[in-house]
Amino acid sequence: MPRITLVAVALSALSLAVAPGCDEGAPAPGSSTPTTPTTPAASAALNPDELVDNPEYASWAMYKPGTVVEGLIHGGVDKKPVGRVIKTLQELTADEARLMVSTSFIDPSGKEATAPASPFEVPRRIARSKIPAPPAGAEKGEEVITLSGREFKTQWWRVKAKLGEKTMLDTRWYADEFPGRFIKTTDVNEADPSDCSGTDYRIVKTGK
Repeated sequence: MPRITLVAVALSALSLAVAPGCDEGAPAPGSSTPTTPTTPAASAALNPDELVDNPEYASWAMYKPGTVVEGLIHGGVDKKPVGRVIKTLQELTADEARLMVSTSFIDPSGKEATAPASPFEVPRRIARSKIPAPPAGAEKGEEVITLSGREFKTQWWRVKAKLGEKTMLDTRWYADEFPGRFIKTTDVNEADPSDCSGTDYRIVKTGK
């Protein structure tokens, strides 16, 4: 469905963009033990096309329709908001979680332009290869994050990536009990932590 494709592209773009001071509170580089690289034998044992339970669906299934999650995107040295994504759980079936998703972009003056909301389905079963997972060799660890008075035990992973002449530290936090799983992402310049971007997610309201 074209509208779903457009939403998926928008979400992908926005998720690359965290709270003011996105370098603050992030685990220090080297503060955890890197993951053990996956061996060829282990990789061969797991069929990437095998359908498995989707943890993102499971996270939405813990909440009732009407639950709303907001992702606020910040970027640049001044950490100003540059965008927003709103995900609303409309319906939960045995096969999928049905969401309505809207995205907006915020210009330097603070003016916000919001695109019409579009439907987005999160299937209960998904190919193993499509489940986000830390790459081999990534740093990873655990951290408790408090949102709206509730503590979420998160897992995080970090990888280094080259962006032109820069080395960026891409870190992601997720919790299986948070709707949509991802709680926070940051992308920080290793040489200049003030050069960073990211997204903070929060639960605006829960369904009843």
